[in-house]
Amino acid sequence: MNNPFIEIHDRLIELSKELGYDTYDYLPEDDVPYPFVFVGEMFTLDRPTKDRTLADASIIIHVWNFKEDSRKTKEMCFELSKAFIERSKTAHFNWQVVDRQGNFIFEKDELSNSTLSHGILEFTFKTT
Repeated sequence: MNNPFIEIHDRLIELSKELGYDTYDYLPEDDVPYPFVFVGEMFTLDRPTKDRTLADASIIIHVWNFKEDSRKTKEMCFELSKAFIERSKTAHFNWQVVDRQGNFIFEKDELSNSTLSHGILEFTFKTT
């Protein structure tokens, strides 16, 4: 049986890498250079039907960069959103973005004593 949640997770990582971004499915070590994308938290819901199970997935994407490059962070968030909305089909499922929310904040990195720009994107996908 094909797992829709693995497929959409892997597809988002693939799309981010196609855009040329260093992309991880875990929060990387401190020595990883900025900017990078972290495909983070996923919340799932199965929708059983007579002949198959449909799926809903809410996935949070994090884009990290230095404060001085906050424009690049915003551009990355825009490009990721566009790619996810237009090209999220996977091998066995048609996915549709039904909701997208974004947030952009500055956070102090205690280790490097730098201020970082943090783009946070939350997508809700549904199989169709």
